[in-house]
Amino acid sequence: MPIISSNGDRNTFILLQEDKGHIVELKITRTFSADEFQQKCSRPETYLSPVLPENCVLFRQNGGASGTTKFVIQKPPKQVVARFQATMGSIRNAELPIWFPWQVYVVTVRDSRYVSHQAYWRPGPITSMADSLLRFTTPNMYQSGGTACLGQGFTSQVYSMRSANDICKLVVKYHEEGAYNTDLNGGSVESYEPPEIAAQSIPEFYMGYPQIDWTSNSASKYLLKLHLWGQWTPNPSIDICRVGWERVGVLSEDLA
Repeated sequence: MPIISSNGDRNTFILLQEDKGHIVELKITRTFSADEFQQKCSRPETYLSPVLPENCVLFRQNGGASGTTKFVIQKPPKQVVARFQATMGSIRNAELPIWFPWQVYVVTVRDSRYVSHQAYWRPGPITSMADSLLRFTTPNMYQSGGTACLGQGFTSQVYSMRSANDICKLVVKYHEEGAYNTDLNGGSVESYEPPEIAAQSIPEFYMGYPQIDWTSNSASKYLLKLHLWGQWTPNPSIDICRVGWERVGVLSEDLA
């Protein structure tokens, strides 16, 4: 099935279709109004967002107006602040700057309502439907499927939204700004950490907390090591994309 994308020119759209592993592009210049274009892509009485949500690089519609739309949101490498919920014990007041590589969010919407989303990392921007997706290696992620537990605050907000743009922005916000709990069931986040992060040594004291507080659970221990890696690496915004994060799939599978 073809995928419609945009190059930033609101009068020109790109029809992307894969042919033997390569993306074939066909430029389409708009000859009708913006309102008419929106009517062709959505149900105007319920679809309140722009044609493409912010930072959306492509989307795929399945089944017409009554089906689902999958938006692919892409964000460049970014330093975020890891915060902790009360269940993390005494270090819940700590804030650790950590780095994310390129982020990819596949957000599924039906009739302008949230259905689900998957979150991944990448070593660079999307260039092909065959691009690899890497594990979004934070403590709030489930073991498989790119799914996350973002808390009751996220759930109560996202299911009340009626705008694809607002839904996508909220997904990104909670992944970048949400507070971390202890590890989810299904595996310790430490079991997925690449050698570059695993090699970091935990100091006897850090930010006023003893080593035993940081190492009392795998979530805080991993996040501290990720933070320490970012403190010594020369170019963290570049080097974070070179870390050996686990490959978990390809983009075409998530858009199927």
